[in-house]
Amino acid sequence: MVMKRFDDKRIGYWHLNAFIALNAPLIFLILLKNTWQSHQDVVSWTYLISVSLGYYVLTIYIIASLSYLVLSPIKKIAAVVSVTLVTMAVYYLS
Repeated sequence: MVMKRFDDKRIGYWHLNAFIALNAPLIFLILLKNTWQSHQDVVSWTYLISVSLGYYVLTIYIIASLSYLVLSPIKKIAAVVSVTLVTMAVYYLS
């Protein structure tokens, strides 16, 4: 059985994508705690999910991806800066 060796470029950016995807439910729950008194129906849930994914998560994803792209020659610094930006954004929302 032949083991495939992953390229270092792919594995770092893949980890960044996984980190942001795993933080998406956390961002949704943070936004959900502020809407507990509002009217809850299908339209409001759809709107809340769309806003949390489209506005907050996509913005974080674009900023982290751009920082990773700019700092890609130095992979460790790129990963640290990208993860720090995502962590600060989640902390800011909470």
